[in-house]
Amino acid sequence: MTISQSLHRQVLESLRIYQSQHPEQNDLDAFAEWLESQESLQQDGQMAKPDHGDTQERYLAFMVMFLYRQFRMYARKALQDSDLANPDSYSFLLHLREGGPMRKMDLINLHYLEGPTGVEILKRLQRKGYVDDRTDPDDRRARLVQITPSGQAILEQLEPKMERVFAIMASLPPDQISGQVLPGLERLFQHHAAHYGTLRKLGLIEAESLIQRDN
Repeated sequence: MTISQSLHRQVLESLRIYQSQHPEQNDLDAFAEWLESQESLQQDGQMAKPDHGDTQERYLAFMVMFLYRQFRMYARKALQDSDLANPDSYSFLLHLREGGPMRKMDLINLHYLEGPTGVEILKRLQRKGYVDDRTDPDDRRARLVQITPSGQAILEQLEPKMERVFAIMASLPPDQISGQVLPGLERLFQHHAAHYGTLRKLGLIEAESLIQRDN
């Protein structure tokens, strides 16, 4: 059997499983998201721990990166049987519900995503009927994106599972979370977020100089 034949059989088998689980879903994007989520679930979730000989800066960077990957693993488990196989899609809906209608780029920038990536997420949500857009009454040249009743419904359906994900990510004694973990992470986040708009436009050396200048 050739590689192309083997791949063809694997795709057909995956499609058969997907259609058995989602008989009313004919969206190619949704199938692609489901495939991505299955690949994530098949990984054992074991993250390589940086060697203790690493520098403190490198160790911190790896820990932040690995925590993010662990969050995505848990989130995909929570979302695997839904139309929202991507935790970013869930977060978009959550922020629209909590914050009300927003301009598209404001919502995308809030999530620290590149424009094309964020626009594609919004397109998928709009095709599924979870968001729509309307003219901004304060600037008729601009468009506001807002959550729909269907978006509210899917959010309410998934919220209990995602709250369990958030609880898993914070699975330390509450006094450690509030007294040690959150204050340090908040300071680190704000240190970078304060210059995010400028940092995106700078090269690495210039970005480093700007960040270190505020230390």
